[in-house]
Amino acid sequence: MQQTLLITGLTCLIAAIVGGGLKAFGIEIPLLSSRVRQVVLGLFGLILIAVGLFPLFPPGSVTVYEDNVPDTNSHGIRFLELTAKSVHNPPKVNDRIRVEFTMQNAGDKPVDLLGIWVTAYDPSGKQKDFAYLKINRTMMPLEKITTSGERTLDTAGTWELGPHYALGERWDGERYPGHWKRFHLAVMP
Repeated sequence: MQQTLLITGLTCLIAAIVGGGLKAFGIEIPLLSSRVRQVVLGLFGLILIAVGLFPLFPPGSVTVYEDNVPDTNSHGIRFLELTAKSVHNPPKVNDRIRVEFTMQNAGDKPVDLLGIWVTAYDPSGKQKDFAYLKINRTMMPLEKITTSGERTLDTAGTWELGPHYALGERWDGERYPGHWKRFHLAVMP
């Protein structure tokens, strides 16, 4: 998404400078006949570039949980690291949390990876998974995959979060890691 914003913003900015009549990166901007339109297009391009360069969290976001202890499970998948960030520590209701984790095929044979995501349970036990990627591909030996995503913590209490994946060739015969490397996070009212 950030790359799309940067490319679109750059295209708009270039079109504003040259007065339109530009086709780049699959985006076509007709010739502009007004200086006001050029200025508006240039400002719009600068805004898109700024949004594309600005991180998902404002400056000052803090790490609320971190795990850098490698652990290989019975599937031969090695957990390498996980970081959870929010604006507050501890997070408050309606804060967003961003979780990023890296895992690796620690075995000497390829494995079929169907999907990868962050599993999440709110304080009532309701499952609220996020950062879901339907990969459906072979993960080669020693290959690493990093997954990240964010969601709003909409309920006060203790949440349970962690890395999750599905192995197999079809979704009706998948294998999961269980409660592997899960952590608890208190969310304040």
